[in-house]
Amino acid sequence: MYCTNCGQPVTPGQPCACGYQPQYAPPPVQQGNNGKLYSALAYFGLFWLIGLLATPEKNNPKVRFHVGQGLIAYIANIVIVLVISVIYAIVMLVFMGGAFSSSGTGYGDYFNPDAFLSSFGIVTIAYLALACVIQALSFFWMISGIIHAVNGEEKPLFLIGRFAFYK
Repeated sequence: MYCTNCGQPVTPGQPCACGYQPQYAPPPVQQGNNGKLYSALAYFGLFWLIGLLATPEKNNPKVRFHVGQGLIAYIANIVIVLVISVIYAIVMLVFMGGAFSSSGTGYGDYFNPDAFLSSFGIVTIAYLALACVIQALSFFWMISGIIHAVNGEEKPLFLIGRFAFYK
């Protein structure tokens, strides 16, 4: 630390050699509003827990609203992906059954790779297209929620916002 009067090095709390007594004060503590930060974080996956557990902001009604919206978006995304994955697995098992056909010789069934690959390709492309739509919808929920949080608005998310149970 240096003296603001003469520029010589000084020890904190001691007067300078030039006789100047510098005034030491801690930097001012800024009382910021972290409500918007915690509200926006609620839409990033598991980060809704930060707004839920943040000591000073957990009782802020806007933070609670956005934590509820972020939580329902997170749960909806998981449920939708699980349902689509189970449906995909069931359909693949059905199509795999169609890939086996009887040879008519009495020696059992044989595997028909053409039938399997064509059905596998169609079902997989349909699944991937649906997964892309689901992820785009999830991304839309995240972006719109962040925009509402930063603007200080309490608007429910498209399609799922009314199901939020944490308010």
